[in-house]
Amino acid sequence: MKRQGPFCLKGESAMNEPTVTGAERNQAIRITSAESVCTPPRQGFVSREYQEHDTVITIGNAVIGGGSFTVIAGPCSVESLEQLVHTAVAVKEAGATILRGGAFKPRTSPYSFQGLGQEGLKL
Repeated sequence: MKRQGPFCLKGESAMNEPTVTGAERNQAIRITSAESVCTPPRQGFVSREYQEHDTVITIGNAVIGGGSFTVIAGPCSVESLEQLVHTAVAVKEAGATILRGGAFKPRTSPYSFQGLGQEGLKL
């Protein structure tokens, strides 16, 4: 986008039109060679104007979207393998199909637990 500048592709629907917003939009408006600048609707790329069908994402055997109901659960902060396994068993028994856990925990105090970071991601 920065090399070519803003542009709109002509097509059947707005899904073919790249858009720019914020500071990039203001910069694009000043470019004299730009024919026009496309402005996304208030809901942006989640509106039916840009996305005709439901988004469906598959993670392992779990399906998110497309009318399915998915429960994602897990610890706010991964603290150990033992804690993660214990939580995984509990959330699976409760009906969750996807396990999640926080590895990086930004804190206001540098002395507070900030998560396991990369080690937590490996678990």
